[in-house]
Amino acid sequence: MEGGKVNLELKLTDVRSHESGLFMCWRQGQKPDPQVLVTILEHGSQSERQTVVHSESPAVVQYGEAATFSCYIQPAWPVRVTWLKDGNMISWRDRLYTQTKKRLLGNTQGQEQHTQDDQLVASLFVASVRENASFTCRIETRPPEEHSMQVTVRVPRVDSLTAEPDKDLVEYGQPLTLTCTVSGSNSEVLWLKDGSELVFGPVFPKRRKQFTMDPPNRLVSTVHFESISFADNGQYVCYIPGASKHILINIEDRPPRLLGVTGNNFYEDEELSLRCTTQYAKNAGTQVTITWTFEGAVINPNAYESLTYPGEHNTTVHQLVLTHASARNIGTYQCITPFGSAQIYVEMYAPPSLSEPLPSEVHFQEGEFFQLPCLTIGHPLPSVHWEKKAGDRWEVVEGSEGSGSSSELIFPRASASDAGSYRCVAKSEAGSFQAEIFAVMERPDPEVLEIIAPETVIVGENFTIQCTVRNWEAEVEFTLNGASLMSSLAERFNVLRYPMEESLTEAFLIVRDSELQDSGQYRCSAGAAVSLPAPVLIKLPEARVVGLSASAPVVGRDLNITCVVNNWDGLVTFVFNNEAVEPQSNGWRYAIFPGVEGDTVTTHILTVPTATHHHSGRYECFTTPSSSRSLNINVWDVPEVTLELQDKEELNWRDAPIPIACKIKGISPDMVTVLFSHEDTPQVSIQNRTKMSTSSQLVNVAVSEGEEGDEPLTIFTLGFYSLSKDFEGLWSCEVFLPSGDNLSKDTLYMEIYEPPEFVNPPPEQLFQEDGTDLRLNCSVSGPLETMVAWYRQGIQEPIVFDRMSALLFIPRFTTTDEGYYVCRASSHGREIQTNTYLSLGTPQPRVESVVASPAVVGQEFSVTCTVSNWDREVVFFHNKEPLDFRPDSRYFKEQQGVLQDEVEQHHLVAHTLRVADATHTDSGVVECFLTTEIFGSINVTVMDVPATDVTVHASQPTLPPGQIVQLSGPQTAFAGSELVLTCVVSPQVAQDIDIVLVHNTLYLYVGGIVLAEDPRVDIVTDNTNDGSRILYLRIIDVKATDEGTYQCVTSTNPPAYSTLVVSVAESEKPTELPEVVTNLPSVPGVPDLAVTPMLLPGVMDVLGQEGEAVILPCRISPIIDFVSAGLHLLSAPFLDFHSSRRGRRVLSTNKHHQTNHILRAVLQQKAPTYHTVPFRLIA
Repeated sequence: MEGGKVNLELKLTDVRSHESGLFMCWRQGQKPDPQVLVTILEHGSQSERQTVVHSESPAVVQYGEAATFSCYIQPAWPVRVTWLKDGNMISWRDRLYTQTKKRLLGNTQGQEQHTQDDQLVASLFVASVRENASFTCRIETRPPEEHSMQVTVRVPRVDSLTAEPDKDLVEYGQPLTLTCTVSGSNSEVLWLKDGSELVFGPVFPKRRKQFTMDPPNRLVSTVHFESISFADNGQYVCYIPGASKHILINIEDRPPRLLGVTGNNFYEDEELSLRCTTQYAKNAGTQVTITWTFEGAVINPNAYESLTYPGEHNTTVHQLVLTHASARNIGTYQCITPFGSAQIYVEMYAPPSLSEPLPSEVHFQEGEFFQLPCLTIGHPLPSVHWEKKAGDRWEVVEGSEGSGSSSELIFPRASASDAGSYRCVAKSEAGSFQAEIFAVMERPDPEVLEIIAPETVIVGENFTIQCTVRNWEAEVEFTLNGASLMSSLAERFNVLRYPMEESLTEAFLIVRDSELQDSGQYRCSAGAAVSLPAPVLIKLPEARVVGLSASAPVVGRDLNITCVVNNWDGLVTFVFNNEAVEPQSNGWRYAIFPGVEGDTVTTHILTVPTATHHHSGRYECFTTPSSSRSLNINVWDVPEVTLELQDKEELNWRDAPIPIACKIKGISPDMVTVLFSHEDTPQVSIQNRTKMSTSSQLVNVAVSEGEEGDEPLTIFTLGFYSLSKDFEGLWSCEVFLPSGDNLSKDTLYMEIYEPPEFVNPPPEQLFQEDGTDLRLNCSVSGPLETMVAWYRQGIQEPIVFDRMSALLFIPRFTTTDEGYYVCRASSHGREIQTNTYLSLGTPQPRVESVVASPAVVGQEFSVTCTVSNWDREVVFFHNKEPLDFRPDSRYFKEQQGVLQDEVEQHHLVAHTLRVADATHTDSGVVECFLTTEIFGSINVTVMDVPATDVTVHASQPTLPPGQIVQLSGPQTAFAGSELVLTCVVSPQVAQDIDIVLVHNTLYLYVGGIVLAEDPRVDIVTDNTNDGSRILYLRIIDVKATDEGTYQCVTSTNPPAYSTLVVSVAESEKPTELPEVVTNLPSVPGVPDLAVTPMLLPGVMDVLGQEGEAVILPCRISPIIDFVSAGLHLLSAPFLDFHSSRRGRRVLSTNKHHQTNHILRAVLQQKAPTYHTVPFRLIA
């Protein structure tokens, strides 16, 4: 017993694996303390974790059936197993479920025992499954492991019971089919009639039953009656266990009715028969009185034969027969019965025949339009078409089907294929008719319309002779000087033939690799038709100068004059300033380079060694006096180029860029092009003192002139809007001739320095309790040589100082320590400072912030009021009216958590007002009051559902006083995620001033025009209530190419700009923490986790050498909106915070969901041990 505490110890000796399990100790009557799981391993086995290796369960069960679900666990140590249904725990006391566990040996009887092969089987028996569910077995390991099994319940249903024909329309003697469709059951369908089972088989041959399976999981059962009778009347039931449907069939008491009159048209002097049919008449209809009329007059019964006989389906047929009908019997007949009357119109048939005779033979010209009609008569009117004989068969001529009683045989452009035997075919119900003809084609005489040939051809070239003929389908013959070229065409000759419209044909004689003997008179002929002669002359090629060029003419370099000639095998004559050049006499060189085999082009090069200004002038190249080229050459001096910073003594700070000066001596700037490049990438091109092109970060190019000695000096100065690390590296200045040749070049390596900035600025005022120790840290970013020091106001000597960070420590703070303290950071002449007032006392309550989520009609939104040093409730007002928080209202509030800001020593509380089912009436001013003097407010606007999917926060961004433009957003984006940047322009800037958005050197947005062509990029503009203009840049599916510098610039004079550098990191898969965390030390005033965060994997052990940078990553994925995360690093005096994703600041210096804590330098001889203490996150 120590310090009032009792320590109990349980010792187990000679333990066995079956003694594994949960151990706990508790005092009688008290709640058990946290338990511990002890796992005893076999000798020699390695430590392992219990897992569910597999499971067994039914996938589908019938409604109400029992089912068993089993999980197999290895190793087979004792472990607590919890069963859940749809995420809810199943109680051991629920009599519907039975939970069991047993050990299953992994080896058969008689074999050597290996307990590592054993399995623990946990089973759940469900007495009755009545709904689809997911059953989960969870073993209480650390972390717990779960395995889910899904079961689907099939519920029996009778989907439909129908009759075909409809039960109210079926007639006596008709066939009837009853169809029953069921689902969710494998049971056989039972048919009942009037409460008794319907019997099938040989005893009832006219009644049969069958069934079919209709996927998915549907069964169709049918009962078919061949002829329905009065005995089949009754109530029919389709039954399966758990469901049924019924239908009533009754055909009794149907009233007598007249079905109608039927009959056919007749041929002259043949029989005419008409039938009048009744149904359901008593005594089979034999006593029904029938009256026949013709054209409204009653027919004398003695003028026709009358027959009466029964028909099918309880019908009676009354027949009228006229044995020898004629044209006077054409007309309307009517049958009159006590149940109604019906009539029919009867006509006399007339077989089809020709109304105009067809000739036995027709003639047509080739290529003409030919048309031959076939006109017929008959009753009814026949259908007519033309057929052509093809061998032993007759085939219908396409498009010859006529309308009415006529058809036309048409040849749009008659040809030899249209000749042959044709027949006109007419058909109707009264018969058919055929008339044959023979078509003969007559050919016109052929004609040669024209011949076209080139007048002259150079030897070796190809040429073509074109011949156009009419009315000729055979080969076109070509002759040269009277000799035929068709009998034995040479390999160089070829003839092509192309049929055209209007009986025209074009023939082409193609001659390849022409020779001198191909000259002469060419003709073409089509049969007896011959063309006029076409003369062709083959000539030798002429020598000519193709081109004349020169290399870069620079003093001290060799000058090459290149002359390219064609069809010339000898030497060329070079002329310089009107005098022929003799290379050997003045030391110049002359060389000839022939072309490839078969090429007639030759290259002649005249070389002037070590050119001087005396070699400037006019150069000419001659083959013959009539073929030459000339070129004027001016030999240039080599300029002296120097590239340097305009101020060599100052550091090149990022926010105060120093221009680059390129000095060019010995050449006029009006005659050359100057090119500035960064890492071999062109940035600015200057020609004739005019800036030709520039990147978006370059502000101006200045040109000044002077003299250095006797030579002219020109200085090209390159200025910048701002600098970033992207501009660090090797810069060059090059001078080019107008021809594009390089004259001279100089390079400069430019280094860019980041100015010091406060990373964790101390608060403006800090309250400290009397007698307590005060620690206040001040950290900066920038050059590693930056010194940070604490001063007391009025005292020149620093209290404490160090590189990059300084910790102010005042032990046992008293009233003598009150006053202003200054944190000052300096590096290379740049200095920044901040003031903090330290005083005794307790901080006063205040409203730190009021923010609102986006408010959309029909959705929920929230207003969060964060207060400091206030432990009581806050009061919410809407448009100066207090809100009603009754249970049935749309308003409710919650307290998100109480944390302590370790820097400003403020106790913070986040109170959230939630409004459900938002309407436009919820727009207005929302206020949160601590007292009547201490309150905060925000203006909320409830918007309709936006047409765009760009997410914009309802809390509108604002600018600090005096700032013109600000570009904000995350400094790091994950690949595949979404990136949103916000540019805010002050309302002090006129509305007609343009806003420009740039990524690296690519313009995305200029003055209201979106220039981005990438479909992943979307840009939206907006205005705030205070008149500020907002530009939202949204990039979905972020890629590596989205890295770089983003700038938002205004077209004011001078321009205002804001820069943000964004990097793209590879996304990492998060590891989910266990939901239940035990054995953590409690933190006073901090509640437990409400929602499980996602902790991204990071480096566990980090080793640091003296003087090097060390990165300790702690990354938490923003799957929920964290209020704060506390992280403590022991012995870390040099701490800097770098963020990669923006979040909402509530209390500590950790502003972001993902934070890398970077230890700038380890100065101790012995590196300390770093670790994290448990921390709490409030969702």
